[in-house]
Amino acid sequence: MSHNLDSMMFVGDTPWHGLGNELDRLVDGKTAMRESGCNWRVEKLPLQFVGNDFQPVQAGNGMALVRINEPGTEGYKKYGPQVWFANATDKYTIVQNEDAFNWIDRYNLKVETAGSLLGGRKVWILCPINGEFSPAVGDTHKPYLLVSNGHDGKGALVVKLVVTRVVCSNTLSWSLLEDGKELRVSHRRNVLERMNEFGELLGLVDRKVSDYATLSTMLAGKRMTKGAWEEFALRVVPDPLPNADGTPKSTTKAENKREKLLHLFENGRGNQGSSAFDALNAVTEFTNYFNVPSQDQSKRLDSAWFGRGSDMNQQAVRVLTQMYA
Repeated sequence: MSHNLDSMMFVGDTPWHGLGNELDRLVDGKTAMRESGCNWRVEKLPLQFVGNDFQPVQAGNGMALVRINEPGTEGYKKYGPQVWFANATDKYTIVQNEDAFNWIDRYNLKVETAGSLLGGRKVWILCPINGEFSPAVGDTHKPYLLVSNGHDGKGALVVKLVVTRVVCSNTLSWSLLEDGKELRVSHRRNVLERMNEFGELLGLVDRKVSDYATLSTMLAGKRMTKGAWEEFALRVVPDPLPNADGTPKSTTKAENKREKLLHLFENGRGNQGSSAFDALNAVTEFTNYFNVPSQDQSKRLDSAWFGRGSDMNQQAVRVLTQMYA
């Protein structure tokens, strides 16, 4: 089986069911960088660079982003000394893995899991914060701070709050900003200075965790009728718009998704098929385990954290808030 996962460390259960380096305790950023196999750096080299998987470029791009692995590391054993990542302009500023993991230590956070995807083109760090809460009896949720750094010439540096439902390891992103947008900064010349601003926003974490706990507790107490479910499902997974000539498109794919969501609403892990919170958990279970047509669970988690799965989760939150808040 091909895995989107490059390397990782973890404490306890993971979505990959044991892939990676298992540790017996939370660790600091420096240790996490080493144990997760992220102890390599990125350099900007001239476009004449020729290495593993190098791709030809069009005129106008300035530099090649190249992963540099030191002898004796797992990355060196796996890939050799150098790996081409992407092409970037001269203005692109690298945020080294060491910069991101040092940021974790600067704010005295501890790491539960960290690693990289796509050969290292995306690095993540996950730190537990603020204990646990339960929207309903026996339904424990754990909040985390997620730091993600891209090395693909496009991905930004992102800091977000994610909440994991322990019974099924579903994760849901929750913005630290008031407008609901992600806290992110592109790889420009001031990117390292902006990282300091991220630290200032950590003071919002307590309130943001409380906001999510309040919303989830409210939803757990709201009964979802058959009619409400049908409205919710259709707004989260709408039928496709007609073609430009007015002819209808097939609705089979959307109908299949809504059918799967209904099954998870009624029979998903920890669900009763009765509350608005069951509806939200049906969506998060879908995005975490079924949304990406792949047997590679790391691709599904990547989608749930950063891609279409995250967008779908946020749409579910918006719809339920409009229906019940």
